[in-house]
Amino acid sequence: MKSVAKRLRNRKIELILVIPRIKEEKEERSNNITIHYVGYLPRNEFLRLLARSDLYVERCVDEELGLASIEAALLGTPIAKLTHPRFVDRQDYQEEVIWSSSFKGLVEAISDYVLHVDHWKPYYSKKLREFLITRRSWDRLKGSLIRGLRSM
Repeated sequence: MKSVAKRLRNRKIELILVIPRIKEEKEERSNNITIHYVGYLPRNEFLRLLARSDLYVERCVDEELGLASIEAALLGTPIAKLTHPRFVDRQDYQEEVIWSSSFKGLVEAISDYVLHVDHWKPYYSKKLREFLITRRSWDRLKGSLIRGLRSM
C-alpha cells in the first residue's frame, strides 16, 4: 500500500492491518498514508470494520479466496489479491476480484481502484455477489463432488 500511496500522492489513504498476535495498537504516518496496526478483533468488530471498508486485501497468494474474503464479498466490500503465477490457471475468478500475478500489476490495479472508487466499488460489489451465488454455491459444487466420490 505504500507503493499505491506513492502513485496517488494527492489522495489520503488509511490502511488498517489486523494482526492478531500484536499486543499493542500503533499508528504510522507518512505523507498521504496512515497505517493502523490493530491486534485481535472479536468477530462482530471485525465484520463491522470490513463492512465500512472500501477494499479488503486478501493475505494469501494462492488461487483461493479465504473466509474473510467471502465475508467481505457478502458485505459488499471488494477484494484485492496477489495470486502467485503458478496458481493463476486454477482460480475461478477474473473480473470479480482486483487481482494480479505481479506486485507491480496489483499496485497499478489498486491505484486505479482508489482513484475511481465511486465507480469501481459498486461494480466489484455486484460482481462478487454474483460470483458467490453462481460459482460458489453448493448446487454448483455438489454434482462434481458426488461424481468424484462415486468414481473412487
